[in-house]
Amino acid sequence: MENRKMMKTINIGNRKVTLLAAALVLALCLAIGGTVAYLLTRSAMVTNTFTPAVVECEVASDDGAVKSTSNIKVYVRAAFTGNYVTYENGQKVIHTDKGHPKFHYTINTDYWTERGGYYYYKELVEPGATTQPLFTVVPTLDNQHTPPHGYSFTYEIAAQCIQWQPDAAVTEAWGFKPAVTNGN
Repeated sequence: MENRKMMKTINIGNRKVTLLAAALVLALCLAIGGTVAYLLTRSAMVTNTFTPAVVECEVASDDGAVKSTSNIKVYVRAAFTGNYVTYENGQKVIHTDKGHPKFHYTINTDYWTERGGYYYYKELVEPGATTQPLFTVVPTLDNQHTPPHGYSFTYEIAAQCIQWQPDAAVTEAWGFKPAVTNGN
């Protein structure tokens, strides 16, 4: 008989432990669920606002000034070429087969420096700002040269800009970081 009583006590003890563990798990679930429900109903939604950089520029005038239409500071570079052109069916046609025109110009070296066929602006350009002109004397044909019959001389300027940070973006794209007087 004694053995039976002990077994009964042990069984009752295991049930008590099981019930106690189940009650603790239930209480824990209710506490976590209640906390999450409270936070979801009481916390304001947070919106992550991220504005990507816009990096664009355009040639603003015949003297080679470049306008930044970016929303961040940028480095600017420009290149130009002169060509003989005609108009066929209302379309401008560049004729490279007529030779390259001999023309003269003067670069505004106070603000621009040449490297590898590109002219780099010596200052960082703020959003919406325009550079100083690339030319102090715009390209014109040398006096000794005239365009072939039916052609005219024109020059075209191409401009590029690139974000000013990080430095790696500039050096990867352009092969070096331009020295500027108003930035890093």
